[in-house]
This record gives sequence, C-alpha cells and structure tokens, in this order.
Amino acid sequence: MEVTARIYHFLFLFVIFNITILTMLLVRNKSERFRYHFFNMGLLLSGFLLHFIKLFFEPYKSNFPYSISKITFENICAFNTIIFPFIYRSHNRYLKDYMILIGLIGGIGSIVTPYQSTGFTIITFDVLRFYYAHLVLYLVPLLMLYTKEYKLSFKSLFYVPLTFFGVELIILANEIILYGLGIIEGTIDNMFNPEFKYYNEYRNAHLIFGPNPGASFYRIVYEPLVPELFKTIPFGEHKGELRYWPLIWLVIPSFIYLPLVGGILCLIFNVLLKERQQGKITNEDDNIVKVGNI
Repeated sequence: MEVTARIYHFLFLFVIFNITILTMLLVRNKSERFRYHFFNMGLLLSGFLLHFIKLFFEPYKSNFPYSISKITFENICAFNTIIFPFIYRSHNRYLKDYMILIGLIGGIGSIVTPYQSTGFTIITFDVLRFYYAHLVLYLVPLLMLYTKEYKLSFKSLFYVPLTFFGVELIILANEIILYGLGIIEGTIDNMFNPEFKYYNEYRNAHLIFGPNPGASFYRIVYEPLVPELFKTIPFGEHKGELRYWPLIWLVIPSFIYLPLVGGILCLIFNVLLKERQQGKITNEDDNIVKVGNI
C-alpha cells in the first residue's frame, strides 16, 4: 500500500511539474488582458468553486455536517483558496506580497509533502481536487512574477509575517466558531492539543497550537528556531509540560523564513531574470545592426 501511494504521488509530482512548465511557456507571450482577466483569474475562480462543490462528493457527502468545516477558513490553504480571487483583484501591495509568498510556500509545500492525502492507493475525485487546488495556489503567484505582472519589493517583505499572523487569527476564530456550533465536538483541551483527531484527521488549525505528527516536514523546518520557553507551559497545574504557545511559537520562524524566501524570489525575478532578458535584448539589437550593415 505504501509503495503504491508513493508511486502515485511521484506520478502526480511529475505531471504537475510539466503542467507548470507548459503553462509558463503558454502565457509568456500572451497579452496582459488575457493573463489577468481570463487565465489567472479563471484558475483562481476554478479553485474557489471547487472548494465548495466538493461537499457534493465523497468523503464530504458522507461526513456531513462535519464536512461543513472543510469549506471554511479551517487552514491556511483553505483561507487562500477562498480569498485569493479577491486579493488578485485588489491593489493592496501588502496583500499581494502575502499572496505571492504564502501561495508559493503553501501550495508547493502541500504538494511535495501532502500529509492530508498520504496513503491513497486509488485516484479519487478528492485526490485530484487536492492536487489541483494546491497547484492553483502556487501557479498563479508564480505566473505573476514570471510575466512581470507583479514585482516583489524588498522594502515590504517584512510586512508579510504580520499579514500571515492576521490570517492565523482568523483561522483560530474560525476553529472556535466550529466548536461553538457543535460541528466539531470537543473540549478546550482538545482544541489546544495539536494531536487531537476528529473524523480521523488532525484538527490543529494550520499548526497554530504546534506541529502535529502528520506535519513532520514543518517540524524539521521550524523546530530549530523555536525556543524551549515557547514549548513549555509556564504556569498552573500543568507547569513544565510540553505544549507550544499558540501562535507565539511561530513568530521567530515566520520573521526569518518569510522575508528570506521573499528575498530569494526578488533576487531571481527582479535581478537574475532581468539581467538575462536585458542580455537577450542587447544581442537582438546587435544582430539588427549587423544585418543593417550587410
């Protein structure tokens, strides 16, 4: 079973990689109107609609009313799927920076390490939906950078972690509402427990309460940057026990990794690719001169 799941996963990675390359080639010489009004917006709207339509398919259909939680802001990718079409239409630089960075990191990270769908041995609607939805989350931001539709700025990168934490607070509020409505049946202790499972899945709303066993990749990335203080209960009857401070444990990693990734993207798309394109233009101009001299 595990071998079959890995084969399917690598097959999807291969297909998605080729789709990404072909899409970049497709839109490279298209008009801005085509990219903005039709292609990119079409991708975002398809992901948006699919996010809600999935309730009519398994396993969501059989898991009602719990499946209602799956169309809310229950995690960062769900939030992005719902909000990205509106951010894309906005003129807010801080939201666009968030869309670029978190879309690329979250979309690619979820596809490469898809703990939500780990273990599938047959290709179902939900497996296809999972890969497609996360493909859209990273592909549109990538195309925005690649076609120069949007340009990241070093100056505004440090605002992205602040926007990220604002989103995390919305996700936390969403989780509290789900508990309050009875869609998720559990206690406050369950909500604060990153290993709490409901309907056989971890409810930890985008790692707000610490990394769960299904997100080992995030633990490897974040763990070295989290002080022991932020992983220990400081007061009360549980003093000294291992428990991550909600949201606070993410502060240091977020303010390091997000600007770092943003800086790398600026270097690639604002400097390296720009110099390469200028080199091509210079070569073409030289060729024109040579032809004219003949």
